[in-house]
Amino acid sequence: MSNNGSSVPRKRRPKKVLSPSAKYEIWLRLVRGEVTISQAASQAEVDRSTIIRLRQVAKDGVRCFSVNVRFGRLDQTTSGWSWLG
Repeated sequence: MSNNGSSVPRKRRPKKVLSPSAKYEIWLRLVRGEVTISQAASQAEVDRSTIIRLRQVAKDGVRCFSVNVRFGRLDQTTSGWSWLG
């Protein structure tokens, strides 16, 4: 990390909170191959690690859901999915 003769520390960008719908739209665009992680991060004005984490959480959720459905641990009711006790 170069100092360039300056003793003033760099300020961090304020944290940007993405809405669930924005996260879903980003994830869909990634899955469809419309954008890369870098492009999605710059368009959403967040760090690439945020997009990587978003993708990982979505992937884990799908994996967990599909395993539970496969082994009959979820039941679809009229109001949505619910856990079987």
